[in-house]
Amino acid sequence: MNSHFQIPIHSNKVKERAEKKLKEMKANKKNGRSTANSFVKPVHVSKDDPIVKRMLGQL
Repeated sequence: MNSHFQIPIHSNKVKERAEKKLKEMKANKKNGRSTANSFVKPVHVSKDDPIVKRMLGQL
């Protein structure tokens, strides 16, 4: 029993979601935040750190 039906696309809802997303993106840009800021944080290491030595095979 194969029943195919299409979910109707409500253009008003699509526009509302697009406006909401655009507002969020503008707010993040205005605040100096980006989506990557919450995930990626810079880490500063020197050549003498154990992890750098391990990566370079010097330990």
